[in-house]
Amino acid sequence: MVADPYARRAALVRETAEIAHAVVDGDDVGPDLLALLARHVGADTTTLSVDLGLDLVHPVPRVLVHGDDLTETERARWRELLPTHPYARYLASRPTLTTRMTECVVPEDVWGSQVYEELLAPRGMRYQAAATLGSGPTTMTLVCLWRETHDFDDAALEVVEGVRAAVHDAVLLRRRLVGLADPAQPRSDWSGGPDEVRLTPRQLEVVVLVARGLTNAQIGRRLSISERTVRKHVEDLFERVGCASRSQLAAWWSRGGAFATSTDPPAAPILEP
Repeated sequence: MVADPYARRAALVRETAEIAHAVVDGDDVGPDLLALLARHVGADTTTLSVDLGLDLVHPVPRVLVHGDDLTETERARWRELLPTHPYARYLASRPTLTTRMTECVVPEDVWGSQVYEELLAPRGMRYQAAATLGSGPTTMTLVCLWRETHDFDDAALEVVEGVRAAVHDAVLLRRRLVGLADPAQPRSDWSGGPDEVRLTPRQLEVVVLVARGLTNAQIGRRLSISERTVRKHVEDLFERVGCASRSQLAAWWSRGGAFATSTDPPAAPILEP
């Protein structure tokens, strides 16, 4: 790793730009993205789970690992125990961007779980951070970073968030270029469609949960806000997106609204266009 902080930041920008260019070209950036995050954030292990079911069971995701990989037997056991992982349940229950495990759940609940004692502790995977790269009605794409000796600080999370935002913009550019090359592509994929809508972070949380079929009361309990506040957010979403019903809003999200951008901070992308 480059010692000088300015040179290190310049290297981060250069390598992130290379990954963004690869995304625009349509290349699979998963392995390079994991290696970059491990190198610049200082993670012992990084993983990418593509199309992870929100029930943490189905469908079986495609998982890439940078670091000490699991054996096939351990992978099968991981899939079996994942629904019991407190942080995984947290990530699946609400749309999030970049977080660390210790600020989202009680760490002792994780460290006392069977999945930790059986699979994570033996590999030194004590501290975890995660970035939700994409979230739809039934699946999400998730990057996780793991350390053994110390937690991820704000500076580390800022690097993860910055890289994620750059990849997000590259994904959108890739979609627009594909649309230009193929006029048969739906306009919503490349010009003036769902990916142009800018939502607040709270609106992003609400629209994902509406798409998952939750009622206003259920969303309110999940996000710790009143049902009246949820109703107001849904009404604002109808106006901003141009929908007249919850089913239309859910269809918009499934069709491409997952590429809607947040006013603060940037929204999560789906890695593979």
